[in-house]
Amino acid sequence: MQLETRSAAECSLDELIALLQRGFEDYMVPLAFDEAGLSKIIVADDIDLGSSVVFVVDGFSAGVALIARRPPRCRLAAMGVVKRARGQGLGKRVMPHLLQAAADRGDTEFVLEVIASNTPALNLYEGAGFVRKRSLLGFEAPAVKGIDVGDTAGIPQPLDADWAVDFVQQHADPDLSWQLDPRNLSSLDDLSYFRVGEAVGWMAPSEHGALLGGLVVHRDHRRQGEGSRWLDWVRAGFGHDWKVRAIVPDRYEDFFLRNGFKRGPLFQYEMVLQS
Repeated sequence: MQLETRSAAECSLDELIALLQRGFEDYMVPLAFDEAGLSKIIVADDIDLGSSVVFVVDGFSAGVALIARRPPRCRLAAMGVVKRARGQGLGKRVMPHLLQAAADRGDTEFVLEVIASNTPALNLYEGAGFVRKRSLLGFEAPAVKGIDVGDTAGIPQPLDADWAVDFVQQHADPDLSWQLDPRNLSSLDDLSYFRVGEAVGWMAPSEHGALLGGLVVHRDHRRQGEGSRWLDWVRAGFGHDWKVRAIVPDRYEDFFLRNGFKRGPLFQYEMVLQS
């Protein structure tokens, strides 16, 4: 089996979409890729197509690795192998190329996320030298009615996106997961921001209920119930079932459990390799 790589920047967006669809066929979590969705991910997550690679095996495109960069850090944003090339150790052969390319770029930290139950992928990454840094959790909560939300001063106020993003960038905790990093927000134009008291949160479009994208409390008003009050008001006001993607660092688990959420069915490990 002859393995070569080529830059993903040489591919059209349609070619990358087709390869990602094939690479994640029968994945444990159903994924769908289209032009609008992939374009949004590329911009929001800082995916560098020049550093991303397509694997070519015996002349056919067998897989793809999307690399995001925020120097001196980089991230394996996605890696998929088409069905006919699976089970042949392709991932194990590709990883040294990705690691060497990161070193050549001067990236000193390589991060990725892997679903905890995806044992083959977990073994691959640990075999390449990655270590588990923390768990990234998802949460869900049913729609609620009649929450005691106190006085009317807390009614959710819709916010201008620029003001909200500036607030989040000023007051967000450090060391969030890549997909929760406030830098992602400035390129996303389909989020709805709301303020309750000294807390700002945002919601993303979802076909099923409401998808909570994030929640940030002003640094000077932490541990005063502001985050809980935001959740109470917004959950009471919108009346949807709620979901939070599995990108939340595990240090926030107690907050969500105290506020009526439960753990989602899947969680991820954030893994890191430092040079």
